[in-house]
Amino acid sequence: MLHRVAAVSLALLVAAACQPAVRNADRRGHVGDVPALVRQLAHPDAVVRFAAASALSRGTDPVGAAALIAASRDAATAVRAVACAGLGAGRDAAATAARHLCLGDPDPSVRAAGLHAVAAASDHGVEATVRALLQDPDAGVVRRAAVASGRLADHAAVPTLVRLLDHPTPGVRGAAAWSLGVVGDRAAVGPLVRCLDDPDGGQRAIVLDALGRLGDPSAAAAVVQVAAAGHPSLTAQVPFVLARVTASAALVALLDNRTPAVRAAGALALGIAGAESARARLVSALSDAAATVREHAALGLGFFGSATDVDRLQVAAGGDPEPVVRAAATLALALAGAAGTMTVASRLDAALAHADEDVRMRAAELLGWLRAGASLDALRALAQHDASDKVRGAARVAVDRITDADV
Repeated sequence: MLHRVAAVSLALLVAAACQPAVRNADRRGHVGDVPALVRQLAHPDAVVRFAAASALSRGTDPVGAAALIAASRDAATAVRAVACAGLGAGRDAAATAARHLCLGDPDPSVRAAGLHAVAAASDHGVEATVRALLQDPDAGVVRRAAVASGRLADHAAVPTLVRLLDHPTPGVRGAAAWSLGVVGDRAAVGPLVRCLDDPDGGQRAIVLDALGRLGDPSAAAAVVQVAAAGHPSLTAQVPFVLARVTASAALVALLDNRTPAVRAAGALALGIAGAESARARLVSALSDAAATVREHAALGLGFFGSATDVDRLQVAAGGDPEPVVRAAATLALALAGAAGTMTVASRLDAALAHADEDVRMRAAELLGWLRAGASLDALRALAQHDASDKVRGAARVAVDRITDADV
């Protein structure tokens, strides 16, 4: 498989070097000379046709879209696949029919590309075909079918998606878990909880995300166990899931847990949940022996958005021995200072312009975990223009998280 991918990539580079219309295409939707690219779809060399179809798939020109429909029936598998994948932007009957034909292609790469396009276009009416492809012999097709089932909110696919949580391929397990969270059927909570011990850390993160989307209290104890395990890759995510599956009283109780990672997760979860009654407990947690607890307590207070605790946060911002705590307290002060009637997301948006790059980075991260869709434009601007590499990187990750770009 890797050899096939490398060969296709090399072919595309060669074609782009040789063909001016392809060379002038870019990833921002400008595809250069569309008529020239359309002509190249009739070229005898499949490599040239592939490159032209790939370039056209990045644009929205109606002439190019019509040409992609024809290319989705090309004799060369790679050309059909890239053309099918590019059909997701079309909303007319011809593009819809072409996408659906791709689902029955004899080659798995084309079927997978068709599923990608169907999901992008939110093609309702094709759910039964997508469900059938959940049992395709090719794992790549199954993964794409699972994602499409989520995009289409197909509740009838839930039993099959639950079974796919045991699939031998991690990518399929992850797509099934993501889709179950998006579809929102709480019958999936028990099976998802059992998947929290998946040997693949990336899959555990997807399962956690699905449980957070479902918001069922029966998952709370299992999420606390994840917090206690202290997996570095899951530490930032756990408080946001806890806030959705745990009652405020239970979150307060976590502040007495002997494991610092649990106390920290509980502290931030209280802020995310808006549990104002726990304010005094969070102020006390600013003096916790563990830096991670102090950090998350400061952020939790920032989420409340009141100037009540400014004095304590100023002490933490200026005098805590740990830089991460000082940065968290500085962000919390910015959030408190901009409070008023603003939402948490709006206050975090304002913090994206803070002079301290650590504050901007943390604000971007938090917006991503909150899935603040209204902040996408601000985050995209930050990802392009911020002077700091780490801030730009955090903003890009946040955008991908909000848009589910990784599924």
